[in-house]
Amino acid sequence: MPDLPTQKTKMDRLTAIDNKQTDYKDSGPHRVPGLVLRVSPTGKRTWAVTVRRPGHKNPSRLTVGDYREMTLTEARDVALKFKASLRDGTDPLAERTAKRAAATAARLDVIDDLIHAFAKHCETMNKTGAEQASMLLNDVLPHWKGRNIKTITRRDVRAVVEIKKKSAPVRANRLLTLIKRFFGWAIDLDVIEVNPARDVKRVTQEASRDRVLTDQELLAVWNAAVDAGAPFGSITRLLMLTAQRRDEVAGMRWPELNLDGNEWVIPATRSKNGIENRVPLTDDVLAIIEAQPRIDGSHFVFPSGRSPATRHVSGFSKAKARLDKMSGVTDWRLHDLRRTAASGMARYQVAPHVVEKLLNHVSGILGGVAGVYNRFGYDTEKRHALETWAMHLDGVVTGSKSNNVVSLHK
Repeated sequence: MPDLPTQKTKMDRLTAIDNKQTDYKDSGPHRVPGLVLRVSPTGKRTWAVTVRRPGHKNPSRLTVGDYREMTLTEARDVALKFKASLRDGTDPLAERTAKRAAATAARLDVIDDLIHAFAKHCETMNKTGAEQASMLLNDVLPHWKGRNIKTITRRDVRAVVEIKKKSAPVRANRLLTLIKRFFGWAIDLDVIEVNPARDVKRVTQEASRDRVLTDQELLAVWNAAVDAGAPFGSITRLLMLTAQRRDEVAGMRWPELNLDGNEWVIPATRSKNGIENRVPLTDDVLAIIEAQPRIDGSHFVFPSGRSPATRHVSGFSKAKARLDKMSGVTDWRLHDLRRTAASGMARYQVAPHVVEKLLNHVSGILGGVAGVYNRFGYDTEKRHALETWAMHLDGVVTGSKSNNVVSLHK
């Protein structure tokens, strides 16, 4: 099997050897074992990865994506996530089979049925599936209702996204990404051959956020969170102390917590990247968690008031607006607390790879091949990092001259 060149100009010139389908294996220092670029005699190019699945005697091949829509780096990331899913007990190939089965009852030419089938697939397969399904049904279907999917053009896609841009510019980009996924799903089902959204550009320029709260702002937000009380005040303080994602904290379950062992295990099914994350619990975090009442019939630490057995708390927009008013801190998001904690730990010389492991990132130092072969958990280092950050926060809160200060330990 010939090696794959890493330069795109050379990859663009690859052909099928002897007019037969040819696989070019990934090469170079950042190669992913099993990843290939498959070139057919017709010129079609597809990224694919070969793996061994638990319970299967022979290796299996997963189509990663179209060469025209995915760079080598992106193909490597997808292949690594697929391998990580297998290690964590999730089988994407089995999910793909289920996805196909879910659409067999649909009339494959009518976009109404396809969108409903894909929305159902999102709800069962994705962590933000309910939100994605809502976007499809409310922002896409009304504009294309009753049409044959093969008649949808690039102009139709652009028109839907532009309508969304008027009310929610950044969210319009998310809608475009979702539409591209929908048509990619339809291609997998052999309903269409070309993704009409493939070449549609993002309609809003997004600047990457670099907002880090100052110690004075952390103090104000902490005190406001204490005054706000449970559940949102408690969640905000946990976000500050653990550096985890908002939905992971809000959706915390009692079975995930080992309070005696001071550890919180976020399962792969709930983490954003599909990889389990073990988060050490400091004394301050334990105090907040143990103060939450347990609701009969609910396994959520922060259950919804209306459906405690099936849903965790929601309504962050209003709660965040109230925090802004109470704290006087503006132009920040809850996710900025995660960046603030990571930056703060870095100031205390916590190693970058430990911060990445704590944040459960799959890129950076632990990305690529390093992430595949380095399976060390860094549990001790992660605990030291969070304890260091907790000490800093404690100093910020208790060391202030303000008369309206609440200790971390209160």
